[in-house]
Amino acid sequence: MPFPVWLLDPHLFSQVTPASLSSKTPTEAPSKIAFLPPLNDKQGAQLSAIIKHFSAQDYALPIVEGKTDRTPLSVREMMWLSRDRMLKYLTVTGNTKEAIARLERTLVWRRTSGIDNMDTHMAGVEEECRTGKAIVQGFGPSCMPVLYLFPNRNHLHPDHRKAIHLIWMLERAIDLMAGGVTKIVAIFVFNEKRQGAPTSLAIGRETIHYLMQHYPEIAGTVVLYRMSWAVRGFFGIMWPFIDSDVRARFRIVTRSGRISEEDVQRHALVRECGGDLEWFHEHDSYWPALIAVCRKRRAEYERRFIALGPAVGMEERKFRFANLEEVSLYDMPEMNGSFARTAADIYNIPAARRSKSSMDSGTAKAVVEPGRRG
Repeated sequence: MPFPVWLLDPHLFSQVTPASLSSKTPTEAPSKIAFLPPLNDKQGAQLSAIIKHFSAQDYALPIVEGKTDRTPLSVREMMWLSRDRMLKYLTVTGNTKEAIARLERTLVWRRTSGIDNMDTHMAGVEEECRTGKAIVQGFGPSCMPVLYLFPNRNHLHPDHRKAIHLIWMLERAIDLMAGGVTKIVAIFVFNEKRQGAPTSLAIGRETIHYLMQHYPEIAGTVVLYRMSWAVRGFFGIMWPFIDSDVRARFRIVTRSGRISEEDVQRHALVRECGGDLEWFHEHDSYWPALIAVCRKRRAEYERRFIALGPAVGMEERKFRFANLEEVSLYDMPEMNGSFARTAADIYNIPAARRSKSSMDSGTAKAVVEPGRRG
């Protein structure tokens, strides 16, 4: 059975309603992505200092942790050093110098781990996730991708499990983010029969370390769905290693409770979590669809970033969209005809396919037909 690819497209998914769910045909206009308010003078000065640091002509970083050999930033690293990400690191540090140091530590870690290359860990991740242990599909009301985690679906021997595998799936959720979306919804589901040995404390601590150090402000909401007492004990041990601001975003859902529709609307939530979305994991259809969609989006982001003139500190909403339909998700007063025409030029849309009315009205809606849904 083909995987319904609309579950991986923020524009198409945002149009699905309870009434249209059975036919999987979008019928409503998408909800809008909200953007952060303008920076104050202090924040603007701090951001400018960070951009200046990473824009230095002779700037280079160690090729891997523990080595002295250095290389300049790659195009993808420049993309990663977006305005959005700089502000995340500035938010958690509150200090320009520390934000720069932490960004550099993450960049070197990304080089060392190879996490930015989809192929580096793909085989191991696929084997560990074959049972549907980690699934990226669907979006919350604010277009945040939803990452479902089913720890009880561990089927591999503990020696073959790796913390980096969860991080790899998180990166796929990031690939699916529309520009302007900077967080995800993570749902841990514990109400299933265990298939193998539980996750070790060592892997749990390593995973939390990666998340806290290299993915600040990534959690919009973390839902712990129907934990057993044993799992509560595990999280009790891990709790001190989680930053206090992240702890505030945790939601514990008991056996009698429901996941809030403010986090994921019921019609968009899988049945295993009390939702109405009836979709059963089929690895052989899901995995190729996920990989294909993520590869395509990554290639489009990079091509558009280069076309705009690659530079650190660029706003992600300028290059992180899969097609012009997705631009209509943005609640941007400045999204005028000029921007839409520029976006169409970057996307190489033939003139015959461009809608004059949509360009003049300041929206890209209906300029490009959405892809077919499975």
